Amino acid sequence: MKSWLLYVFVAAMILPVSCKKGDNDPILSLRTRKNRLTGTWNVESYEFTSTFGDVRAIRYDLDDGLTYSLEDSSSYSRGFTWELSFEGDGLYTSRKKEDFPLDSITEDEAYSLNSLEKGVWEFTGGNESPSKSKLVLFAEEISSTRTDQGSNIDITVTSNTTEAFVYDIDRLTNKELWLKYEVTQTSAFEENVETLELKFVKAD
Repeated sequence: MKSWLLYVFVAAMILPVSCKKGDNDPILSLRTRKNRLTGTWNVESYEFTSTFGDVRAIRYDLDDGLTYSLEDSSSYSRGFTWELSFEGDGLYTSRKKEDFPLDSITEDEAYSLNSLEKGVWEFTGGNESPSKSKLVLFAEEISSTRTDQGSNIDITVTSNTTEAFVYDIDRLTNKELWLKYEVTQTSAFEENVETLELKFVKAD
């Protein structure tokens, strides 16, 4: 028993050990947080809620894609895929595809919208939260391509953007990435809350 404890102690001193940062993180990991994040991830779960605006909820299902629930209790679904790739040098790429069927739009033709976002990522945290418990995505270039029956009909590219997204990292393992955020807007008459919870699985 003593030799086993000694082996664990020595291994902990030699190998890089990452401690728990997010609420659902593993207690200890032999891979660093950066190493676990690096790679390509595919969306598995998307849960959005809002107490204001026309869209009150958005949920992802593998078969139906995104289902939008509106303020008037109506809903519609769109095909959806989302791939996030993180590089060890601090760069990221986000690829989304959303299909717009005829029953969800007022136009004559169904179409698909492909979005490509490139930028810089980094960990943050501190003060009231553990270091590296948050993920910041600084978008540097955003482009979208709309396709109708296989033909590109509209391409938009925006460079040098100032957009940044800050997510709480709820869980980060070798195979799972859970992100979330909550935004509260308070005025003299009401409080509006918007939440988003995302779950990704590693593709490689």
